[in-house]
Amino acid sequence: MSDNNVKLRLPDGAIKDYPAGIKPIEVAEGISAGLARSVVGAVLDDELWDLHRPIESGEHGFRLVKFDDPEGAEFYWHTSAHLLATAVQKLYPAVRFGIGPAISNGFYYDFLTDKPFTEDDLVAIEDKMRELIKADLPLERRVMSRSEARIELEERGETLKVELIVPSLRRGD
Repeated sequence: MSDNNVKLRLPDGAIKDYPAGIKPIEVAEGISAGLARSVVGAVLDDELWDLHRPIESGEHGFRLVKFDDPEGAEFYWHTSAHLLATAVQKLYPAVRFGIGPAISNGFYYDFLTDKPFTEDDLVAIEDKMRELIKADLPLERRVMSRSEARIELEERGETLKVELIVPSLRRGD
């Protein structure tokens, strides 16, 4: 295998060569446009892999994930949590964010705010989420060290997020 290729073992056992940097969405598009519209993520070996994250090298087990697959809801809800946070951030810039994970039956997000959200606020948040979905904004995955993340979050005033990172830094992670 050349440094410019990756090998993906598909669920049917076929091994296909792709150029280094191929993204799961591109693999899906190469199979069919309909499949590309229906996938929410991929599994690379045993790791969840987002659709726009490049696969740089090696030979890997690979499968595309739809919502109805065991991992599908987790992908969908993880992205939904980010969408919720973005909507809240745009409507209520003073709100600070805790964690927002996907859970077994959906997702949630912890917010620190001076006043609880009202029913009207929740309607406004849902409306903003719909607006963001229609805007079809690109999703961006950023990888950084814990110390870089701490600095960026401190600059943004995200004290709850910093508290999540600092204990890990004390352990040397």
